[in-house]
Amino acid sequence: MKDHYGDTPLHYAARFGNLDAAKILVARNKHLPNIVSNGLYPIHEAADYAYISADVYIYLLGVTTVRDPFNGSSGIRLLRRLLHSNKCDLATELVEQDPDLAKHDPHQGSALAELATKEFSLLRGHRLSICQRLLFCLIKMLGGLSFDVLERLVPSLKLIRDKKSEYYNAVKLVECLCKKIESLSCEEVATIASGPLLEAAKYDNYELVEAIVTKFPSLLYYNDGNEKNIFHLAKENRCENVFNLVYQMSQHRHSLMILADSSRNTMLHFAGQLAPQNKLNLVPGPALQMQQELQWFKKVENLVPPLHQEFCNNDNNTPSEVFTKEHAELKIKGEEWMKGTSNSCTIAAALIATIAFAAAITVPGNNDGESGLPIFVRNSAFIVFAISNAASLFTSSTSLLVFLSVLTSRYAEEDFLYALPGSLILGLLTLFLLHPIFLNQEIELSNMSDFTEAVGFGHIQA
Repeated sequence: MKDHYGDTPLHYAARFGNLDAAKILVARNKHLPNIVSNGLYPIHEAADYAYISADVYIYLLGVTTVRDPFNGSSGIRLLRRLLHSNKCDLATELVEQDPDLAKHDPHQGSALAELATKEFSLLRGHRLSICQRLLFCLIKMLGGLSFDVLERLVPSLKLIRDKKSEYYNAVKLVECLCKKIESLSCEEVATIASGPLLEAAKYDNYELVEAIVTKFPSLLYYNDGNEKNIFHLAKENRCENVFNLVYQMSQHRHSLMILADSSRNTMLHFAGQLAPQNKLNLVPGPALQMQQELQWFKKVENLVPPLHQEFCNNDNNTPSEVFTKEHAELKIKGEEWMKGTSNSCTIAAALIATIAFAAAITVPGNNDGESGLPIFVRNSAFIVFAISNAASLFTSSTSLLVFLSVLTSRYAEEDFLYALPGSLILGLLTLFLLHPIFLNQEIELSNMSDFTEAVGFGHIQA
């Protein structure tokens, strides 16, 4: 039976991952897996659900007797659905069975193109944090059995293992796809791999870039419609991993670095453009974002030959002029952010300096009437208090002066590189340095002073 869309009950069982229902249906009618509806077989629906569970897909893989779902456009559609579900291991098995699936389809593109545009999944999104990576390596040294035991005790370890597994499967799939098209002509290879190479450069998928250029080094010189090469795109989109990868190829980097696009923009012009918003958001605060942009520009400037540092594009702008125009608004926002932060910190530093000065001239517990010395002069807490109070007065005064210097700065473009961030760090450091110790000791001595006044100093001395 079919519904008005042409789907059978097995299409629905596969769509929602109902393995029990799929087995019952196939047991009643073994031809159900071979029925197509709008170009989709039940195994296509199961591939869509594979991101949750691949059980139905694996089952249908064994009971689908026709080869149509795995060949041609239908096979490419199945491969793309597996990639959407992040099942690269199953996709690799599919390509191994039919190498033609690695080729380019005029209507659906290629598997490499699909991998290149998956910015936050598969290759790029499955990189672990430093803590996760260290934890994974530590537990891996204990052996598989120990990992299995700890995995049950700490469920988050399973997530780490799954991420690493998906990452390795994705790299293996990329290598498999490149190997399958290696025997094709240069024109066919360029049609299949050049577009994904440039897309991967935009998304900083350096694993994909490395796999392609290792097999096909000539594609490094491929340009897009605006004559932008892989170096240009890496700089324009702030893809440091791709840039470093290509820069290590000494036999290619010199010629790539001096090439210009259709608007006569060099690599340094692209470095002077404002970074995409998703890259800027990785750094908190407009002032620190401006610092990062300057660091990026200076780094590229040191790599470009001096002759090309003043090279003008079609708008008659040098790279430095491009940087100034592109970052004019960010510079204003950075100045406002620095002034707002400095204003708030100046008030806090002034309050702390006032408290520290008052504590210095008003000794807790008062002085002994006979000797004139502080009552708690022999108390270790008083010694700590005196030292921390002096240090707190010095650091808070220093912090106050530093933030005042930030407020009165000229806020030139180059100041955001070292001067302003350095002053901000110094001001914050001196603002918080030793103040908790000073306040803690003052509270302790104040409590002791109250107790002394209550019972009388003479009785305590006696």
